[in-house]
Amino acid sequence: MTDRAADKSSRNSYKDGTKAQYSQFLDHMVRSRAAANGASSDQEAKVLSQP
Repeated sequence: MTDRAADKSSRNSYKDGTKAQYSQFLDHMVRSRAAANGASSDQEAKVLSQP
């Protein structure tokens, strides 16, 4: 595997992992807001996913 191919593979893995984590935050917010009878927002999930 060339350095370029390895770099692309690493970026794709990172991107996929980030999307999966973001999706988990959204799912969690939907469940917790449903229990509280509120609405979750995309912006709230982005804030929660920041280090």
